[in-house]
Amino acid sequence: NKIMKKSFIVTITDSKGIKSYKLNQKIKKIVSMLGISVTVYLLISIIALLFLGASYLKNIDILSQNSELRKFKNDYEEEQKRERERENKKATMNNLNEVSKTKKRKVLTMIPNSYPVKPDTRVTSEFGGRIHPIAGVQKDHKGIDFGTGMNADIFSTADGIVSFAGQQNGYGNVVIIDHSFGLQSFYAHLDSYSVKTREFVKKGQVVAKSGNTGNSTGPHLHYEIRFYGVQLDPMNFIKWNEENFDYLFKNERSIEWESFLKEII
Repeated sequence: NKIMKKSFIVTITDSKGIKSYKLNQKIKKIVSMLGISVTVYLLISIIALLFLGASYLKNIDILSQNSELRKFKNDYEEEQKRERERENKKATMNNLNEVSKTKKRKVLTMIPNSYPVKPDTRVTSEFGGRIHPIAGVQKDHKGIDFGTGMNADIFSTADGIVSFAGQQNGYGNVVIIDHSFGLQSFYAHLDSYSVKTREFVKKGQVVAKSGNTGNSTGPHLHYEIRFYGVQLDPMNFIKWNEENFDYLFKNERSIEWESFLKEII
């Protein structure tokens, strides 16, 4: 009986049957202590995980706030940068009044300006959207048409080098002149031309005679200004002169003029 009191029986049932094992009280205490230890360990682990989770969430919230602050700071600095750029551009434009006549006249020989025909010549089609006179559909007109009549003088609008003189599909006889700073002037539907490729020309020099070649409904000059191949409104250049020297730089905003203007002011 004493032996029975100091022991307990563990029964295990499996596919092979039932087996019973008699264990003494010391082993029972060890097993009980292990169970308690495991339970305590699990409780501590759960508490630690809850604490770490709360700490992690707090850190996430702090990081989120820091991210928002950084974004606000970056947006603020970017806006300040844009404001400084606007002020610098405004100052640069205001300083154009200080450019000497000599510099103005020099620049006006390098960048296309004034009329490629006699100033009183009528504009028959402006730059922009229009109904194409032959196709009869809405199309962008990439230049300006002047109703010149036949054999009117066509003038180079700035110093430059003839990069092309010949025929182009649709445009008939064409002269293209390369000027400074990536600019080109383009003259089309010519009856004839008096310059050749790689020839240097001066502003105001007669380079061609107006005509009716190519896809044309009557004698006229099609005139374009291009900046690295992109057509710009020629009227912004035509209206630009020594008296209103800031006109081009204020109205033709597809070109970032500021770096250029800093060199001449």
